[in-house]
Formats: sequence, structure tokens, C-alpha cells
Amino acid sequence: MDIDYAIRDGDHIVHKTVREETPILDELPAIIMDTEEYLMVNKPSSMPVHACGNFKFNTLQAILENEMLYIDKPAGDTTGRSFKGAVKTVHRLDRQTSGVVFFAKTEKSSDTFRKLMIENKIKKSYFARVRGDFSKLPQLKDGETSIQNMIFCVSNIDAFWECAEVADVPFEHRGKAKEAITRFKFKFYDAASDTSVVKCFP
Repeated sequence: MDIDYAIRDGDHIVHKTVREETPILDELPAIIMDTEEYLMVNKPSSMPVHACGNFKFNTLQAILENEMLYIDKPAGDTTGRSFKGAVKTVHRLDRQTSGVVFFAKTEKSSDTFRKLMIENKIKKSYFARVRGDFSKLPQLKDGETSIQNMIFCVSNIDAFWECAEVADVPFEHRGKAKEAITRFKFKFYDAASDTSVVKCFP
């Protein structure tokens, strides 16, 4: 088209974009439990639970639906595939976190799970790798301690977080730093990497 061309009635303008999703680990979620009410899976790190930001297909929900067929059978389907019924998210884990994720398979089970979450009757725990020998913390008692501090994400790619006193939070992280109280239980120390594994109870 010439640069002097004037758009006229009936002309169509087409705009094309290419959307590239952030890659994730080549690992399907493992099914831990599948009942009439709930599906429990082990989510690999790197993938979000549901669509967000730059993620649409590389999500736990989409992989369960598109690759593992946790959807209702489409009308008129004659492929003979074994559809396992739709599932609904009832909670989430951060994209960088691996671990157990529950999905509800009925409205009743979804309401029940959310009610338990609201009433704080479901307890969460995490395992984390931290720098240094955690067992040498002076405030450790019987291998446990609680820390109240500001936490902020230093690297989404590496899933690396820092904590600091309010006055010591770097300027670039002050807008997103959050106060948190977490109980830690020391598990073991690896001298080769100078890191410790701790169990965390938020």
C-alpha cells in the first residue's frame, strides 16, 4: 500500500500481535488424590495456578484441562477420550512454589473448602532453603524460632526473598514489602552450599 493511500469506507484494518508465554518446567503435575469431591495435585514450580499476566496456557489449571482432560465432556464429542470432569480452584500457591494444590469438583465441596479457609481451620506449612547455618541462630529454642519482619521479593525468576527491619528495607522494595510473622523449625544444614532447610508455618 502506498504511503499516500487514504482509508475509504469498506476498508478493513487488521492488527496482528504475537503472544509468547513465559516458559515453564517440562513437568506435568502429579495426581496425589482424586475423589468425587476433590482433586489434589503436586504443582511443579515455575507455573501459576491460574491465568494471570503473561500466562494463559502454561498454568496448572490449563494443563489439567487441556492435557489431563479435567473438563466436562464437550457436547457432540466423538473422540472417545476419557474426560474427568471440570475442577475449580479453591486456593493457590505462588508461581515459584511447588507443593500440594486442592481443586474442588462440586459447588458444595468448593464452598466447604473456602469456608474452612475463611475460618482459619486449614493450616499451611512450607519447606524453604535459606542461606547459612540456621541451627546457629541464638534465638533458636528446641530447633524452632519465630520471626516478625518485613519480607520482599528480590527475584521472581529465582524465587528469592529477603527480610529486614522496616528501616532497612531497600528503597526499590518498600512499596511491596509486607509484614509477616513466621514460625521456623530447623530441619538440616548443607555445608557444601552453606544453606539450611527449614519448615515454615505462616
